Amino acid sequence: MLSYLFGQYLLECGLISTEQLTDGLRYQRNNNRVMGELAVEMGLLDRQQILQILEWQLSVDKDFGQVAKELGFLSEEQLEHLLELQQERHVYLGEALVTQGILKRAELENGLKNFHGEKDKSLKAGAEEEPEKDTAAALFSLVSKMLPRLSSGKMVSGGLYPTISDPHHSYIFCQRLCGEQDLAACLTIPEDLFEVFGEALSSRIKQAVNGGKSAKYGRAIKGCLRNVLEVFAANQKKEGFIYRLEGETEKFSRRIYLSRKKKAHKSSCAEFFLITPPGPDGEFLQFNLCLLFSH
Repeated sequence: MLSYLFGQYLLECGLISTEQLTDGLRYQRNNNRVMGELAVEMGLLDRQQILQILEWQLSVDKDFGQVAKELGFLSEEQLEHLLELQQERHVYLGEALVTQGILKRAELENGLKNFHGEKDKSLKAGAEEEPEKDTAAALFSLVSKMLPRLSSGKMVSGGLYPTISDPHHSYIFCQRLCGEQDLAACLTIPEDLFEVFGEALSSRIKQAVNGGKSAKYGRAIKGCLRNVLEVFAANQKKEGFIYRLEGETEKFSRRIYLSRKKKAHKSSCAEFFLITPPGPDGEFLQFNLCLLFSH
């Protein structure tokens, strides 16, 4: 059992329902303030500076406060004060669930103990992983971190799990990377999520508007994939590993995708569960990211 977020862990263990997790996450969002909001509230930043910081974050893997400091918008003392204030006011998901009567205190403490035990096992196993799995873990973690930034907070990853079966999604976009390892990153999206995902991203990824909504959303998602992979390559370079994007981002048919996957030396897939917005049946919307490693 691999779980990166406590809420998804509780859901997987049957300790809470989908509706209860959604309620807990909503309570969290309503009571927690992001650093930008706190800074504006205190008169340290204005809306134009917030936008500049968010735009800068699209090209670097750095926290909001780090970028604000590097751009000269916040001093070290102001940043420390904001971090302290944010920590003081922060409501954790477990506390939100207890406050709402969804979990008892004893259930929360036992759940946290087991959750951290699972995480420790995953970390120990990860130390012995193959290079392909290290690469995949780094990219999947980056996608979880950048998703809220790219969608202006409209989408937050609610969980991240290995996917065994091939997804039957309608839209598949692929971008090749060459360097330390030759691989292709394939983003597959179901039809009912394509418009939601594309619309959220298109507000941040500047694209031409001709060609109708479908074409616009497709370009936005391609731009998102390239953006994340460019940041991934920059991060890997700091670690001494060189990657470069090769060619343009392509739209694949399912037949081509399966053919490429069959020819791949190895593959590593993960499913991302989006908590915002939930699907019409109450289930979390999800998309798949698969890395295909060449020989």
